[in-house]
Amino acid sequence: MAMISLRQLLDHAAEHRYGVPAFNINNMEQVQAIMQAADETDSPVILQASAGARKYAGEAFLRHITQAAVETWPHIPIVMHQDHGALRQVQFGGCPQQQRSLDTNTASRLLRSLLGCFRRQHGAPAWSDYQILLAESAEMAWIATEGNAFNHATDRVASIDALVEEQSRTGRPLKPTIESSKSGRVRQTAFRADRVTREFLRDDGSRVEHQVPGSFYEFIQRDFVSDPATGGRRLDLAFDSNNAQGIFKMTAAGAHAVPLPAT
Repeated sequence: MAMISLRQLLDHAAEHRYGVPAFNINNMEQVQAIMQAADETDSPVILQASAGARKYAGEAFLRHITQAAVETWPHIPIVMHQDHGALRQVQFGGCPQQQRSLDTNTASRLLRSLLGCFRRQHGAPAWSDYQILLAESAEMAWIATEGNAFNHATDRVASIDALVEEQSRTGRPLKPTIESSKSGRVRQTAFRADRVTREFLRDDGSRVEHQVPGSFYEFIQRDFVSDPATGGRRLDLAFDSNNAQGIFKMTAAGAHAVPLPAT
């Protein structure tokens, strides 16, 4: 099977009720191990090339080992995902993927069209499944209802401290702490998740509604670092998983195990 889009894979996973792992790749051995496991389990797979991986291995190398995986395991659906990608242009599968600046009017028109792509594409989860996920992780439960929707937005600001001070004066429900990366150069906070009404399936197949945490808005401050390649300065675009976990705690504010709502 040729390389497919993430949209195709997620739609199929939602319809048939299974999860799909995504693996960051840096070299040939990693790709071979991932694909061998996918072959043994007859599973589709998402290969991720982060900005760090592209800096380490190079775009051309990652592109070719991904194409080699497609040719070696033609029966396995493969998605190539740029995990928090930051390069201006990367070619995967012959398709250019560009990141450019847009003027405000163009961006406004485009955003209205793009919003339709972020509507919830998956069906109602089972209430029993939701409770199992919730007992394990509020983030996992949140993904079950909001993960395939336009679930959060990020705004880069010059100063997180100034933003927190300003927003606190308005009384808006802001996260009480600021998450900081290990380097201290990336800092994040967010508004608490809104409450939304979502539909769930009972064991007998009937439907019931319940309020759960929905979308949220986060803010990020990125400091500048020296760029040895150019001798200049650039934004620190590193991704810190601990930071992300802290931000996702926004979804825990309104999530709690509750008995099945009455009809």
